[in-house]
Amino acid sequence: VSEMNGMEVTRIPVTRETRKALKDMGKKGETYDQIIRRLIGEATER
Repeated sequence: VSEMNGMEVTRIPVTRETRKALKDMGKKGETYDQIIRRLIGEATER
């Protein structure tokens, strides 16, 4: 566990395939955290 921008962070093991899918869904400059949060937001809006 470490910190990023003052927030505690953790690691989530994913396959390379999942990592690539997340990267492909991301917008330029987005972190994986930002991509995941955006996708969660989109999923909960439904």
